[in-house]
Amino acid sequence: MIYNSDGTYEKTISEITTTGTWEISEDGKTLNETSEEETKESVQILELSDKKLVTVSKLDDIKNTMTFGKVK
Repeated sequence: MIYNSDGTYEKTISEITTTGTWEISEDGKTLNETSEEETKESVQILELSDKKLVTVSKLDDIKNTMTFGKVK
C-alpha cells in the first residue's frame, strides 16, 4: 500500500492493484479511501506521526492491524 502526499493511493492485494484517493477525517481518527471505481473503505487510525501510521479494520470478528512507515 502506498499513500501519496497528493491524496492518492495505490494498493496491491493478491496481485490485484487498486488506485484512488484518500483523506483523513476532521477528527483525525479515520482514514477514508475512495477507489477509482467509487468503492469506499474506512479504517480507524490508532497512531499517526510524521514517520508512522497504524490502522485497524474489522471484518466480522477479525481485526486487522497494519503499520506503515514513511519512505522517501
